[in-house]
Amino acid sequence: MKYRLSLSLALATCFCFALIASAIGQPQEATTPLTLEQAAKGLDDAAKDKTIPFSTPLQKAVAEFVQAAKTPEEKVNLKKKTEALQTALTAEQQRPGYIRGKKVNAIEDAITAANQVLHPDAKNRQTPSPSPSPSGFIVTNDDNEKGLTFTGLLVPVLGAIAAAGLIVLLTFGLLRLRRGYWARFDHHVSGVVRAHTGELKQRQDELGQQVLALANQHRNASTRLESIESELQALGRRVRGMSDGRGYQGDSTRAAFDEYSRSQPVPVEPEFPASVSDYLSKMKRNSTVVKPDFQNGILISDLDGKGELVLIRDTNLADSVQPLFLVPRVGQFQTKQEFHSYYERYYECQRPSAGDVWIIDPAIVSTVPGGWELREKGVLEVR
Repeated sequence: MKYRLSLSLALATCFCFALIASAIGQPQEATTPLTLEQAAKGLDDAAKDKTIPFSTPLQKAVAEFVQAAKTPEEKVNLKKKTEALQTALTAEQQRPGYIRGKKVNAIEDAITAANQVLHPDAKNRQTPSPSPSPSGFIVTNDDNEKGLTFTGLLVPVLGAIAAAGLIVLLTFGLLRLRRGYWARFDHHVSGVVRAHTGELKQRQDELGQQVLALANQHRNASTRLESIESELQALGRRVRGMSDGRGYQGDSTRAAFDEYSRSQPVPVEPEFPASVSDYLSKMKRNSTVVKPDFQNGILISDLDGKGELVLIRDTNLADSVQPLFLVPRVGQFQTKQEFHSYYERYYECQRPSAGDVWIIDPAIVSTVPGGWELREKGVLEVR
């Protein structure tokens, strides 16, 4: 990974260097030469600028050249004034404190335009007037022309290096982009698979809990059926024992049924006030855990056994012949908020707080389709 990064940085450096070198080595495009009239007008405008004053001979030469440029057909006079202007400019450049500026550029442009008029068949190039070197010698452009061959070879080579570097960088970029795309795609697919797997596992757990609850109900029903079968067999034996051999007599049969009815359990009437813990331990056989169904506004059986309330009812009796009590499933409140969150809808309590819960009057519910609904609120006390 570090090797690839170093290679990429090296290629990028070479590419930038090649671009800079190409830009430096490119020859400047030739500009359109000025006409003599344009050059003279530019020189006249530059001479009016008093920011960088020239010497008196140079100012005089400029004025005479501008005057001669107005009649370019008099080439002898124009040539004379052009040479005088070139001489004055050379002397000005050798003067201490010489500063090159717009005026000098305008003078050089004017000299070039005049030479084009005086020598129309010659190949004139815009060359600045020679300037003195620190050693006193005049430096011309002939020295710079020696490097043209090397520059001409250097520019194509650097351009080729830049193109190769660009191609390599694009290749590396496409490879990294492709690798990143597949990595993101794999991450997205893995996330989707994990989400579906978690959902299926959750549904499987819920289904297992429901199957377990149904199995418990089935065992309870089987036990109840066996109990009923035993009671019926006992009743049959009693009826046969009371018979005198001439058939079943009406009084004996009625007495047997009366005795059977008396043997049926009757609802236990609890005594209140009572501690929730003691009451639930006594009525455990007749208790059913329930929870609120807020959508329908009723109470329903909680198959998971995690509801906050317990319904006290004897399954051996019809709901219409027994009171249906609704009591809390916890014997202690840990906080005051526990009462307000779960039991305030079904019970009154003057001073709810943490402590043991006692039932002063139980809440009473009645049977409705699908569950039970509150009929009378009860009273709790925390001790």
